[in-house]
Amino acid sequence: MVFKRRKQKVVKLSLQQAEELKPKAVKTISRDITDNGGERIQIVFYPRGVQKIMRRKSSVRTIELDAVGVEVFNMCDGKTSVRAISQHFSKVYHVNSHEADLAVATFIRMMNQRGLVTLATNLI
Repeated sequence: MVFKRRKQKVVKLSLQQAEELKPKAVKTISRDITDNGGERIQIVFYPRGVQKIMRRKSSVRTIELDAVGVEVFNMCDGKTSVRAISQHFSKVYHVNSHEADLAVATFIRMMNQRGLVTLATNLI
């Protein structure tokens, strides 16, 4: 086979290690406030993999977040851990700590996949 796909290195983290990750928001080009209290955020997206070979250009990506998403995004400063963000979310919105942990972790994972945040840790 001519093209072999490289296997990505998968780092397995325990729940405690995952909660200690510190998400850091990428630099934004512009942030426009929407009618519902959210924001429309523009970032520079650098393509990866086959897209990188095909396009070889960076592009601007627009992502719209609601008010809660903007609050979590603003807390992603590279110093605040996922645990601290979920505790804040739990206190402000009066939800169960387990529900807050799940919601914040899922949202940060989605933002990481879309290129809005990177995850920093002292473990690696």
